[in-house]
Amino acid sequence: MEAWLKEKLYQAYKMEVLEIVPFYHLWKATSVQGEWIIKGYKNKFSQIQWLYHLTKEVRIKGFKQLAEIIPNSYGFPWFGTSKNAYVLMPFIEGKRANYLHMDDVEKVVQSIASFHHHAGWLDIKFLPPEHSSLKSKLENRLIQFTIIYQQVLQKKRKDQLDKIILYLGKDMIKFAENALNQITFSLVNRLQQEAKEHQMVAHGDVANHNFILGEKPWIIDLDIASYDAQFLDLWQLLNRSMLHWKWDLERFYQIENTYLAYRKLKDSEKILIRQLSLFPNDFFRESIGAYKFPEKYKRKQSVNMLLIFINHYHSYLAFQKDIYDIINKT
Repeated sequence: MEAWLKEKLYQAYKMEVLEIVPFYHLWKATSVQGEWIIKGYKNKFSQIQWLYHLTKEVRIKGFKQLAEIIPNSYGFPWFGTSKNAYVLMPFIEGKRANYLHMDDVEKVVQSIASFHHHAGWLDIKFLPPEHSSLKSKLENRLIQFTIIYQQVLQKKRKDQLDKIILYLGKDMIKFAENALNQITFSLVNRLQQEAKEHQMVAHGDVANHNFILGEKPWIIDLDIASYDAQFLDLWQLLNRSMLHWKWDLERFYQIENTYLAYRKLKDSEKILIRQLSLFPNDFFRESIGAYKFPEKYKRKQSVNMLLIFINHYHSYLAFQKDIYDIINKT
């Protein structure tokens, strides 16, 4: 595969490649012209066009910390074959953000807020991928987890992950059901529709590995970015961070205030963030991922993440109560 990529890079870019090695789920190429990342897309030319023009437009608007796609000698943003297309991007030097370090979290918040500021009112003729409504996503996660919980109940031999699911499963299902009753989905739908009309882009996957911290923070992997309500990125980031910070409400406010220093939020968006924070999204994501997508979610890593819920369950319960109290006061 590496030899084939080397040949195609020379054909498309006249690039003199010295070495190509696997790099996470990508490839890293070292050439006379510099270091590069190669990413494959199977039968996804429309997505590549969207990503290419999205990063180009946002950079033109002033946000430069995006991994840009390099067009080849013929002006196309891909190389390879009609069935298996690949994109070339500059290699970004730095480390992945670590949500256990608040300095890293704040750099990520600043970069995503700045991205939101520039990623709006775009003029792109290519359409982003379509996503189901947030309500459908959350309801589907609850259904998937409930099925897994019922299956684990029937298992004779249970490993550590099974035991965690059994120990907390009932409570998490109850939390999710209560949260779905609290969330004002009509307002979410309206804000999502407004985002589409104004071409406001949300990243959609603010996992720590999608932020590279070097001399400045970089945002990578916009594969599921689309026209969507941008506050949902902040909600997702808060959820992922709270897990590492044991649901410390002061950290919740600190992260939100860091965002507000760069980008305003409507009062309605703040309320929705709190309502959505009641949903055990990360618990469901890790559980479902470990059972249904073992090639992507390593079981041991998921167990370590879910153990945080067990070891700090009192903090999670206190966070749930505090958020409920805040919602009821507004």
